[in-house]
Amino acid sequence: MILIISEPDDATTDAVINWLKYFNVDYLRINNTNIFDFLRLNKDNEGKLLLNSNSRKQFKAKFKNYSFKLKSEEWNQKEFQNHFLPLIAFVNHADTFGLRYKTIEMIKTG
Repeated sequence: MILIISEPDDATTDAVINWLKYFNVDYLRINNTNIFDFLRLNKDNEGKLLLNSNSRKQFKAKFKNYSFKLKSEEWNQKEFQNHFLPLIAFVNHADTFGLRYKTIEMIKTG
């Protein structure tokens, strides 16, 4: 799979895509106009990147599930880290300190 990030009407990108189609190569084209949708981000009035509501819900659900598996000893620390670190990496590109803090507090209290 090839990821192509381009402008909507870029003729050279269109030519490359035609070549990829000819050789049956899988690709995904993302235009700069829909990059935030693809990354599941929003931008606030101050220019900060924020997760959209689906991403926030998914983060909370996975965090809660992973914590439960660790507490119930279904997972050891290593298994927990193997799942948790990519989850944190996903939300780390946006302004998510408040979300992470609230989720940790939610897990602690119940």
